[in-house]
Amino acid sequence: MAEKFEELQRATERMVEDVVNKVMRPLQKEAFLCSAQCCDSNTSVKGFEQCTTACNGRVQQAEQLVTAEIQGFQARLQRCAQRCQDVMQDRAIDVGNDTRKMQKLQAEGEACIGTCADDFKATLPKIYNKIAAACKR
Repeated sequence: MAEKFEELQRATERMVEDVVNKVMRPLQKEAFLCSAQCCDSNTSVKGFEQCTTACNGRVQQAEQLVTAEIQGFQARLQRCAQRCQDVMQDRAIDVGNDTRKMQKLQAEGEACIGTCADDFKATLPKIYNKIAAACKR
């Protein structure tokens, strides 16, 4: 079970790195270049602030989207693992003190949680694609 979650952790870290390098940095570069052009304009202080705020709007929206997607992913994963734990607890009542049954139940619970990790690892490309597509608009 721990191995499955380590794989999920590594895959999640790779996906986040891809989002940062392939999605966020180009947006940030665009925002910096736009902000630099604001410095070249002969506008008032308020006009300059409005210009730079407008330049950074897409980056802020993208950061909010990334945060929301990661939080949603984590919440769904936690619910999946909690469901496995709930099922194990409910079934533990029937096991009693039988060591073999308890070991079997524990193995089933670990398999359930491992399935959660595998299933959520498979969703990472979809999350990346959703973020990338939303940020290109």
